[in-house]
Amino acid sequence: MGNKEHDTPSHRPYYYEDDEITLKELILKLQEFARELWSNKFVIAAVSIFIAGLFIANTLRKDVIYESAISFTLLGGKTKPTVAYSPYGDMEFGFVESNKIKELARSSRIMYNVLLSFVSVDGKSDFISNHLIDIYQLNQEWSKENVIPKLSLDAYRFTTSDLRAFKEKDFRAINTVHELTSGNTLKSEKGLVNLNYDDKSDIFNLNVKSLNSDLSDVLSKLIYDELSDFYLNETVAKPKEAFEKISNEADSTLILLNSTERKLAFANDRNRGLTSSMNQININKLSSEVERLRSAYNQLFESKQRLAFSLSQDQADFQIIDQTYIPIPEKPSLLKNTLIGLFLGAFLSTIYIIGRKIILDAMAS
Repeated sequence: MGNKEHDTPSHRPYYYEDDEITLKELILKLQEFARELWSNKFVIAAVSIFIAGLFIANTLRKDVIYESAISFTLLGGKTKPTVAYSPYGDMEFGFVESNKIKELARSSRIMYNVLLSFVSVDGKSDFISNHLIDIYQLNQEWSKENVIPKLSLDAYRFTTSDLRAFKEKDFRAINTVHELTSGNTLKSEKGLVNLNYDDKSDIFNLNVKSLNSDLSDVLSKLIYDELSDFYLNETVAKPKEAFEKISNEADSTLILLNSTERKLAFANDRNRGLTSSMNQININKLSSEVERLRSAYNQLFESKQRLAFSLSQDQADFQIIDQTYIPIPEKPSLLKNTLIGLFLGAFLSTIYIIGRKIILDAMAS
């Protein structure tokens, strides 16, 4: 009796395969979902249009960003400092590693000169710092700060480019503008200016993005010029100064040599046919002076030639490879964002409708 009881269908062993869905059941289930979606087509359309509208509004609200870029490379120079010999001592050519130029471009040494340059933006001439204050409405932000009156930047304007005349408030203002342009590495905030270096191609890419076309163009060019001048001055300042000194001294020595040679020729003419010992002594002195000056000039000329050769070989300079002559406007595509909004709305509403049906069917069963 016990064995027969266990053989009845109600006590048949459970198999996992019993829960498998057949292809027919799957097709029927998909048709059921499709009917459910079709019956809620207006809901899906409404949600899609609503989300697309949000994307459109966000796109129209965004400001146009103007990008100006300069690609350049470093030509000439040595990978290590070189020495040029001169009468003033050994003159060492400086050297700045390429990967450090990136940080140099963001430094106050470069950016302060740029930010205090007097330029024209949209037909208005002013310091770049003041243009930035106006375009980015920094005065409105500064007016909300809770600081002591001495340091308040409310309605602040730059009036001089002489850092020696700056006071505490002036330095606070230029540091704020400097952070806007160069970013803040401690806060992981990017600025308007970005310089990248590709060590494989040895190419630098200077990129400026701002809310104003003229500002982007002026900033990129001024930063490039300031960086180039600074690098050139740091690497060849002393040898170039020595070359100018040697050139001036060589010219002075040559003038004195020519003058002494004329005196010697005149003394020889006067002393023809005479045997005066005093005249001969004068001639001997002039001859010695001519030899001394000629030897000094030859040494100066050789040093001048060596320094000129070193300057031509070791002097580094920047060479522009490519640049944007007219800043490129960047604005999110209205069509692209509209399509993204429609797709996202349709997807989310579809997930909600199907999920709701699955839950209701499960509860009903």
